[in-house]
Amino acid sequence: MTEAYRPREDSLLLANVVESISANLALEIGCGVGFVLESLAQRCVFVVGIDLDKDSLSQAKIRLKEKGLTNFEVICGSSAEPFIGEVFDLIVFNPPYLPSLTIEDRAVDGGYRGVEVSLEWLKECKRVVKAGGKVLLISSSLASQNDLIQGAQALGFKMKLLASKHLFYEDLYAYEFTFG
Repeated sequence: MTEAYRPREDSLLLANVVESISANLALEIGCGVGFVLESLAQRCVFVVGIDLDKDSLSQAKIRLKEKGLTNFEVICGSSAEPFIGEVFDLIVFNPPYLPSLTIEDRAVDGGYRGVEVSLEWLKECKRVVKAGGKVLLISSSLASQNDLIQGAQALGFKMKLLASKHLFYEDLYAYEFTFG
């Protein structure tokens, strides 16, 4: 297993976007050490974080408990596969989005065009998000935005850009997806 993904500019952008949103039941896919999950737990009735790395989940649990938050659960797994359909009001994720020939580091390798993991997770989100719910995700100019947009539209999502951040080597985008 690779080292836990620590909050960086992309995580900060997602946390900033989440600060203006609330929900009854929220899911963070790839919650890592709980940086964004903490922000969600402060605004939502109940939150679930899922990640493949057990050490990161332990750190997330400690982080939220130290903040006095109890309205959360963390689960070891990937994507939204373990959940029943149409249960979440809000789903957020900062997926691996760097273009890569192979996925060696699950924290950063997003597939050949950099959007394959994002689209796979969006496919699962379509199944588990409630009608009227939202999916928020982070993407990068290093990944194919055209392929992300076309793939999301093919799944039936409408999308809008909520925020962006320019860095010297890339632009980060925070998108909102709604189904229908």
